[in-house]
Amino acid sequence: MVGTRSYSRRRLPRQEGPPLVRHGALIWGLAFSVFLVWYSDRLDYYPVHLSAAVLTTLIGATLTRILVFHFKIRSPMY
Repeated sequence: MVGTRSYSRRRLPRQEGPPLVRHGALIWGLAFSVFLVWYSDRLDYYPVHLSAAVLTTLIGATLTRILVFHFKIRSPMY
């Protein structure tokens, strides 16, 4: 067909953010995983501890992302 555009080939900008944001998410995820492994060995489970761990991880990851964008922190060179 003449005059039709293929929108499937159009390139969209990448919206990943700085690499440090991805590293921060990995670090917070690792900390949460370590907590879950440690907490699973306990005999008494309290939902308050799990909720606090989830909230701490979410707030920490969000604050890390906000601070990286606010201060324009670049990822370290490897």
